[in-house]
Amino acid sequence: MADREREAGVTRRTAVAVVVAALLVIVAVAAWWRVADDRTDDDPARAVVMASAAHAVTALTTQRTGDPPVRADVAALLTGRLADEYASRGADVVLPGAVGRRMTMRSRVVGTGVQELSGSGAQVLVFLDLWAAPGAGDREVPRVPLARWAAMRKVDGEWLLAGLTPAGGMVS
Repeated sequence: MADREREAGVTRRTAVAVVVAALLVIVAVAAWWRVADDRTDDDPARAVVMASAAHAVTALTTQRTGDPPVRADVAALLTGRLADEYASRGADVVLPGAVGRRMTMRSRVVGTGVQELSGSGAQVLVFLDLWAAPGAGDREVPRVPLARWAAMRKVDGEWLLAGLTPAGGMVS
């Protein structure tokens, strides 16, 4: 009889623990939903900074045979230290040795997400596919999936790329 009472007590405690855990999950989901719902005010701002990051990263990671090492259209999308590094190193900022080896690069941004957004700065996670090869050959070039943190700064009302660093995890 004592074993049955002990088993019933364990079963009740397990049931109570499951109910409490379920309630905590429901409260957490409701809180997340409320926070997500409250963030709709900055959705247009988030969309603008994500589009700007995608455009700047695509321009920075695209280099065709015959392009000058430093392109004015790319430089216009950059600011701060990244702009200085690009002005002195050109496409080598993206891929060391790209200028000397006459690398052809093209990229496609496949996703973005804003981690942090303020009036003058943002941190955007950018997922992109990069194809890069020496020279202009028509051969098939393997796709390299990358994830990068794009540091964005608002300068004179425009979002500019201030930094591009690898994001941790399995995709690099």
